[in-house]
Amino acid sequence: MIDRENYDKLLKMTFEKPGSVFLSNEIGNFKDPDDEFLEIGIQQSQFKEAKRFVNFFRAADVDGCGTYFKHNPETIKEIYEQDSNIKPSEMSPKYWSMMLFSEATDWELAEELINQSYEMVFTKLPKKEQTRLNNPHYLPNTFWQFHEFCLSMSKKYESLFYNYKIDPTLSFGGRRLAQFEENQLLIDGILYPPGEWASMVTQKIEYMKK
Repeated sequence: MIDRENYDKLLKMTFEKPGSVFLSNEIGNFKDPDDEFLEIGIQQSQFKEAKRFVNFFRAADVDGCGTYFKHNPETIKEIYEQDSNIKPSEMSPKYWSMMLFSEATDWELAEELINQSYEMVFTKLPKKEQTRLNNPHYLPNTFWQFHEFCLSMSKKYESLFYNYKIDPTLSFGGRRLAQFEENQLLIDGILYPPGEWASMVTQKIEYMKK
């Protein structure tokens, strides 16, 4: 059996990195925690597409669990030799590799490879974006909280939808309700911290229903 605790820990660790967000909001990806394909990238400024640095996938079959990461061409051959569960990606082997998870997974190595992938993508971002994300006043990443909040609220309100493409947003009845920005929720021009999301979104929905 796959070590679910370490898998979940590794996934959440990914969202501790500045700017980490989901790239896709396909609802099928989030219905079953045992069957998911998650694309994760670094969020840029408004209206700019996030840059992918890792994918996670999990299925009931042990061989179907793992991650895709961007590799360092200078060191990847050595890594292939030391771990048979790390292989070239079938889609873009020149730049990407795949690590299959198993009972024998070296989770520290997995974390190291994801960290390297993040850094490789981060350093290719425009200097303005790097400066913004490295700002000591930039709030800790709350996207995972935002994701769980979206799932919870979408179950409560059937007309509420989330969209993670370009700029992560919430909409209600086809109208934009809130936007995830700078690790807070932007509602009517005001940024709210996670502790106020539920009350402010509920209040806004009730107003929009009138």
